[in-house]
Amino acid sequence: MPHNLVIVQPGSLEEVGMQAENEANQPDAAARQYVPRSGKVLVKSKLLQPREVERISFTAPTKPGVYPYVCTYPGHWRRMYGALFVVADLEAYQANPDQYLAANPLEVKDDLLKDRRPRTEWKFADLSSSISQLGQGRSFGTGRQMFKIASCVSCHKMEGQGQEFGPDLTKLDPKMTKEDLLRHILEPSLKIDEKFQVYIFETKAGRTITGMIVEDTPQAVKIIENPLAKAAPVELKKSDIDSKNKSPVSLMPKGLLDKLTRDEILDLLAYVIAKGDSKHPAFQGNKDGHPGH
Repeated sequence: MPHNLVIVQPGSLEEVGMQAENEANQPDAAARQYVPRSGKVLVKSKLLQPREVERISFTAPTKPGVYPYVCTYPGHWRRMYGALFVVADLEAYQANPDQYLAANPLEVKDDLLKDRRPRTEWKFADLSSSISQLGQGRSFGTGRQMFKIASCVSCHKMEGQGQEFGPDLTKLDPKMTKEDLLRHILEPSLKIDEKFQVYIFETKAGRTITGMIVEDTPQAVKIIENPLAKAAPVELKKSDIDSKNKSPVSLMPKGLLDKLTRDEILDLLAYVIAKGDSKHPAFQGNKDGHPGH
């Protein structure tokens, strides 16, 4: 998918990300490369398509701090971000970063950058034995929070929150087991629903377009590159298409659970299985003494 890179003022990561999400519906959003109109944006790239490259030269801020960088393409900012450290003495920092920061601490003003928990590349075998723990005692509040932290809310709606792009999680196939649900989340490209299949088009002019087909006629095909952007479909004349192939990769990214603990993953699964119902049996007898909270 396309991506950009935007460096922003410390403390403004979530604000700029939400602004980009809210402005994605505006007619000129694509022309602005999905970079929001904000005085807190310091550096920005253009929107890069797969295999495109852009090199940016800029003068780093002079004020030491932790400056967030983020992709503001709709639906991406919640997961695609990092930190640019600006320090007073670069050589001393590079010689021993931990020692330098201990002596010259930098305030982290963005909550998303304060999360230093390690990533775990969860596999199905790591979690499948814990599925039996979904019976009772899960935390509804944690499950609902993880639905946002794991970025499920970017594509799915629950309790009136989120985007209606991916499958409706309140209408999952009743034949789907808890194990099936876990595997789908861990391995989103294992089985892609035809309704959400992504295609890669190569044009005779050398352009690459990746997206979902929303209209296919004998003369042309219309493609949505990112349903979250709500932009007008890209129309390609069939006479201009050199090749069309199914993408083996789902629009749903892999690794959504990597920053969660085992218990947080189980609470998230319970929340989805319960379809956001705090009175579901999975949340009864909660260990914190507050079922449904």
